[in-house]
Amino acid sequence: MNDTNQELKFFWVVALRPEANALIQKFNLKSFSNHLNFPIYINRKNGHALVISGVGSIKSAVATMYLNNTFKPGQFVAWINIGIAGHFQGPVGTLFQAIKVVNNDNGKSFFPGLRFSKLAEPAELCTVSSPENEFTLPVLYDMEAAGFCEIAPSLSCNELTFVMKIVSDTSEHSQSLVTKKMIADLFKKNSSIIDNLLQAIVKIVDRERARLEDSIEMDGIMGSLHFTETNRLRFRKIYKKWWCLFPNESLVDRAQKASSAKDLMQSMELDIASEAQSWKLK
Repeated sequence: MNDTNQELKFFWVVALRPEANALIQKFNLKSFSNHLNFPIYINRKNGHALVISGVGSIKSAVATMYLNNTFKPGQFVAWINIGIAGHFQGPVGTLFQAIKVVNNDNGKSFFPGLRFSKLAEPAELCTVSSPENEFTLPVLYDMEAAGFCEIAPSLSCNELTFVMKIVSDTSEHSQSLVTKKMIADLFKKNSSIIDNLLQAIVKIVDRERARLEDSIEMDGIMGSLHFTETNRLRFRKIYKKWWCLFPNESLVDRAQKASSAKDLMQSMELDIASEAQSWKLK
């Protein structure tokens, strides 16, 4: 892997060219690959890479994997799906963080990213296979996020996978009124919010990089308890999630008191589950 890939910290997956153009301009991105289906743009100096997926959940999933395979960035980068979305209420122009994503076709649910409730309103999002006009549920509606959420968490970690949506249409503001200029204006309106979110996200990315590059605590715990090879792999995955949620806490004392590696991992999984349950939707 080229060392310069280490500079890429933010991997954006967007559906529409107008959404991409807003970010291309904001982050001064340059064309890297003009692949007909999935164009890629990057700026190594400020750490951004972006792919345009086109509309649809499957396209979003494939584009996410395509961007990952192009750069192979490793496990300490942020994956962000951002774009416009319908909403039952609005108002138009509001940026939401989707903390629950539901695939309308199969009912599968995802809970992406650490929550930034002080920076963006939290919301549930429903990914549909055709444009939504009825807005029967009090949620956001898009056509990509579920596909993105199927793939992105396995490339980094769920805590570094984010879905951000800007309301473009509601029951009182028809989707037919959405134009390229309007999309550009919506992104421009939320530019400072996006900047604030990125400042919070990059702190997590940097902590994750430091943890994965020099995890003294994790190595020490694996040396103090008996782990099978399968449990070593499992512990690494659990530890990564646990550490993202509790970066200022230590596992050393708990590991010393644990009767087995399995006992320790079960207690960590309980911590993770308990934290997830506390993320209540408003």
